Parts: sequence; structure tokens; C-alpha cells
Amino acid sequence: MLNFKPLLESGHFSDLTIICNGTERHVHRVVICIQSPVFTAMCTGAFKEATSGVIDLSDHNIEALDNFLDFLYTGDYNQFSPDIDGTTDDSSSSNAEDTEPAAEVQTTSEIAEPIENMPVASQATNAIMYAMGERYNITALKDLAEHKFASHEFLKWSAQLSEVIELVYTTTPDSDRRLRDLTRDTCAPHTSSLIHNQEIVEVMLKVPSFGIDLCKGNLVHSEHLWQREQAKMKIASEKVIKEQMIKAAKAVDEILEAREGIKKATAEVARKNRELTNAHSSTAAVEGKLRELRQMVNSADRCHSASCREVFTPISIDEIGPSCLPIIVRCSRCGAKHKRSMF
Repeated sequence: MLNFKPLLESGHFSDLTIICNGTERHVHRVVICIQSPVFTAMCTGAFKEATSGVIDLSDHNIEALDNFLDFLYTGDYNQFSPDIDGTTDDSSSSNAEDTEPAAEVQTTSEIAEPIENMPVASQATNAIMYAMGERYNITALKDLAEHKFASHEFLKWSAQLSEVIELVYTTTPDSDRRLRDLTRDTCAPHTSSLIHNQEIVEVMLKVPSFGIDLCKGNLVHSEHLWQREQAKMKIASEKVIKEQMIKAAKAVDEILEAREGIKKATAEVARKNRELTNAHSSTAAVEGKLRELRQMVNSADRCHSASCREVFTPISIDEIGPSCLPIIVRCSRCGAKHKRSMF
């Protein structure tokens, strides 16, 4: 949005005057009316303002009006300027006469200590701007005031909480829940301390709808806390269960790995046993063949040498060749060699 603040401050080319408790602001219809259907009706309909060119807004304080005009000319307002009583912490106002410096607002509220250097009236200003946006049908002003209202934490505006609550609930219709819901949701977590605060109790008596909203908000807040704790417990339980399942799975893997090791060791023992059995079988076969050889040799009748013809008893084995080859035996008397087959 373009900044038309210099026009507002100088009053040049103004064609409309707004009066507020004896103070005049010289404004421009094209800026005011284009943003507010209410001002459009005043300046174009069958109203005295259309002919006189003067609008009396003395039911607002001058600081609230200046913030309102700042928004219309710049799209923003100084939310820290006005307080509940209409005083201001700024010694100069746009297009206005000099005013007295604002006195510091005192409070007896013991809800919480205010944040240092935080203007205590900021939330009140936002509530007033929202109410003016509602009154003059300016949606953009309501949206901005709501955004600024929502941006403050409880501790930053509790010093004048009772006044802000009363403003919110007395300057907006029951059908408009935007600031009321924000106020309720902000106060609900602090219900236990608020109900013991005399200023808040007095506001509840003046504005019973706030007391009802506070009770409802506290119930919703308590339910949210319970759900949050349940969610935390569920997450913690799921975490423990997951850890136990991981440990159990690891133990199962170790058992399976051990079983596999035992199976391999058993197979290795069986293989070694088979090798030993085969070795024993081979040894027994060799011993059997030797016995057969001795029997065969000893069963030979006589030496083949014509000059000897000695009976082959006893006889010695001279040489054994490879498997399935003849063996060489020697006669014990003449030493003659004889070939004998094992098979």
C-alpha cells in the first residue's frame, strides 16, 4: 500500500474534517471512503456529513483516532501509542496540537510481571483498532489488529489483562469470536491463577460471557494436556517396545547363528569320522591283501629253479610293485626270483 502519511500530516488538498473531542483532523474523502463503506455512506448519502464535510467521532479518544487514520493512510498503525484511558506515550500526534506526555499506567494485577520496556497498552490498542474495524466495516484493519493481538504472549500483556478482556468483550458483537477466542485461549492455561485475581473476578461479574468462555477454554486446555501426556506415554511405550523387540530379534539372530555354528561343527565331526572310517577300512583292506599274499606265496609248491626245486617254505617277499602288478618273491634256499600276482 502507498504511504499517504505526508498528506495526512500536511492537510493539503483535504476535503473532509473529522472532529474528536475538540481536536480536528483534516483528511481526504478518496482515502477514507474507498476503504470504508460506512464513511462512503456518510459522505454520499442523505446525511449531514455529506453536506457539511464534517464528521464527529468524539466517542473515540484522539489517540485511537490517530491510529485509525494512520492505518487508512499507511496500512499500519502504532500499536504502542494509546492506552486504555486515551493517553499516549508519544508527545506528538499527526496533524494535531501538542499534548501532555502520558503518565505511566499503574496496575494492581498480580497475574504476572510485565516484560521490561513492553508498553502495557499495546493489546488494548489492538482491541480498539479491531473494534473500529468492525464498526466502520474495514476487514483489512480487523485482520491486522487480530494478527498483532495474536502475536503477544500472555506475559507481555497480563499487566492490563482485565482492561483488555473487558474491551474485547464489550466492543465486539457476540457473533464475532476472533478476538474473544484468542483471549480465551491465551487465558485458559492460567485459569487457576486468574480465578484468584480480584480484577479478573470483577471482569467476570461485568462480562459473564468471558467467565463462561474461560471455563470452556480451561476444559479444552486440560483435555489437550491430557491428550499430549497420553501421546508422550504412547511414544515412550512404543520406544520401549521397539527397543525390546530389537533386543529380542538380536538374541534370536545370535541363537540362529549359534545353531548354524553347531550344525557346521557337527557336519565337520561327521566328515572327520567318515575319513577315519575310510582310513580304517583302507588299512583293513591292505592287511587283508597282505594276508592273502602270504597265503598265496606260502601255498606255492616248489622253487622254479631246476637246480633247486626247494619247497617254498619259508619264503620272503622281495618287492611289492604298484597295485594290480605282480610282486617279486625270492626263494629262501637258492635266492631265485619268482613273480606272483595278487589278483
